[in-house]
Amino acid sequence: MIYLQKNLQQPQLQPSIPPEVSLLTGLRSVAIQNSDMNVSLSQSMPWQLLQDLTKLSAIDIRGNHHLHGTIPTEIGRMSLQRLHLGNNQLSGDLKSQLGLLTNLVWLSVGDNGGISGTIPTEYGMLSRCEQLQLRSNNITGQLPTELGIMTSLVSLGLGDNSLSGMAVPSEIAMLSNLQTLNLYNNSITHVPHQLTLLTNLMHLHLNDNQLSGNLPTYLSDLTSLRVLTVGHNFFAGTLPVGLANLNRTLESLELEGNNFHGGIPSEYGALSLLETLRINHNSLSAGVPTEIGELTRLWRLNLAHNNMTGTIPTELMAIPTLSRLYLSDNLLSGPLPTELGKLRHLTVLDLSHNLLSSVPSEIGLLTNNLVSVDISSNQHLSGPLEQFGLLVGTGTLAFLNISGTMLSGTIPEDLCFLRNQYCSFGGPSFSSISCILDFDCTASLCGCDCTCGIGVGIERISSSTTTTTTTTTTTTAHKGKDMNDENLATKFNPHSGPTSRPSSVSRIHPDARICPMMIVWLLWLVPAIFD
Repeated sequence: MIYLQKNLQQPQLQPSIPPEVSLLTGLRSVAIQNSDMNVSLSQSMPWQLLQDLTKLSAIDIRGNHHLHGTIPTEIGRMSLQRLHLGNNQLSGDLKSQLGLLTNLVWLSVGDNGGISGTIPTEYGMLSRCEQLQLRSNNITGQLPTELGIMTSLVSLGLGDNSLSGMAVPSEIAMLSNLQTLNLYNNSITHVPHQLTLLTNLMHLHLNDNQLSGNLPTYLSDLTSLRVLTVGHNFFAGTLPVGLANLNRTLESLELEGNNFHGGIPSEYGALSLLETLRINHNSLSAGVPTEIGELTRLWRLNLAHNNMTGTIPTELMAIPTLSRLYLSDNLLSGPLPTELGKLRHLTVLDLSHNLLSSVPSEIGLLTNNLVSVDISSNQHLSGPLEQFGLLVGTGTLAFLNISGTMLSGTIPEDLCFLRNQYCSFGGPSFSSISCILDFDCTASLCGCDCTCGIGVGIERISSSTTTTTTTTTTTTAHKGKDMNDENLATKFNPHSGPTSRPSSVSRIHPDARICPMMIVWLLWLVPAIFD
């Protein structure tokens, strides 16, 4: 085996394979990975000489971000079983000569971006191929019907390309061994009903296309399906009850960004293996069904940006694994259930932009894992501010937004123990809340530059127990990129040291805003966009 990668001690050196490689008659594998070679693929190796190495079965050239050019046609004259050319800067078309590699088991040319054109019909001759990965290129047109001959295929990756129209032929039903079908982020308008014949299919990704109409009922016949993503299409109508038939296999159901209306079928409570349920950004009405509480493995629940009404069911608080709960931008009303304190694995709670009336004191029990809390823009939400000081606990809380509510009381001292990273601010200085205003946090979180200004419309800040009032606000804010809950959960370090405890903390208007990754009490609502 020959293996070349970037020389960290002498990065200026360019890895290369000399012509003498043809003397290595027993050579089985060649790999060039993560190098800085700035040459065309045809110059990276003596391809004509490699044709004579009959035992060479694997070529792995990936992750070379300056490697460009087209795919050499000489590759088609080899006896390869595995060919990786992914994550480079290749361009040109998919060479039809690759269809001559009849022993090929794995073919990956994905993540190049510049490869264009259609898929050659000759690829149908790759009858032994189990993995065909062509994602993240600029492949156009439709899939050739000859792909149906690739009966050994287990995984077909064509996501993030430019396939259009009725790109998927009915012959895809002949791929009886297919387990993963990735067609996300194309311009596909139709998927044939013959898809239901793929009885071994486990992962189906159709999100970010141009599919429309009702969600096909035949999807419920895919009895091996574990993951179904059809988000960000143009589906409408009601949610099909038949999906509940996948109760023995389905682990992730993602239907977000469509135009589904009506309610969530109560039958979905039978999906006992479900870990992710995303139906956000639709037009759902009615209430959150209590049967969702029966999904005891659920980790992420996102029903945000709908028109759901009623109260938040107490049954949701019985899901022991629930980590991320998004119910924002609905019409939910009433108090939060006191059982909220049972969600000990909760990391993200977003209930903003609803009609909620109160927060139970039990929210203070969620001290071990909670990273983000957003209950802003619940105009009738009342209760004491002091209970949020308990959330600091072990120091995991990184984002708190309680603006646009009727919360009142004393700013808890513990809020000054929040981490003060990834944000900078300017504004008038008040020595009585120096623990907040003295934060120096100019780092960037995933490229997000955030500047928060303290409102100068504060009429008075008092050290008494009376909450202050305001009449005007003046703040500035800038966000270079949206931050999401994944950033918060992975970038935040709960084990870094706390800031110094202040001797006293003053009171401020309850409509104050808290900037991401720190505590800055503002008088203006800065949008916080989470998944």
